Amino acid sequence: MGPTLAGLLAPLGIGAAVADLYRANRPGASPAGAAPTYLYEFAGPSPVNGLGACHSLEIPFVFDNLAAEGAEPALGPEPPAALADQMHAAWVSFARAGDPGWPSFDDSYPVMVFNTTGGGLRADPRADERAIWGHG
Repeated sequence: MGPTLAGLLAPLGIGAAVADLYRANRPGASPAGAAPTYLYEFAGPSPVNGLGACHSLEIPFVFDNLAAEGAEPALGPEPPAALADQMHAAWVSFARAGDPGWPSFDDSYPVMVFNTTGGGLRADPRADERAIWGHG
């Protein structure tokens, strides 16, 4: 196991034996052989005062199931169906073809933003926040 991987795994309590076993079971594999990664941000705010685009609010939109039991308190009585159509189509495309319809993550930090006010592909949104953590 290389020093970089050891440094990442040690704080998690994962020893060299685990990494070595995974490497042995995947001969010829490398980090470059990983599947593409796609990043999105759900920014469709809830109509509930102060809630905003909170954790898991996008799930009814992803599955195009805005009438799901228990969803109305967070989504409001008339959630934006067009946003659900857009998100659901992206997830279905990803499930079928491995491509949600925007570029995979790379050094340009492409992020698909889903919201009700004209979302779309953004290059490195909030780069200052990412950079302050030492990643840019």
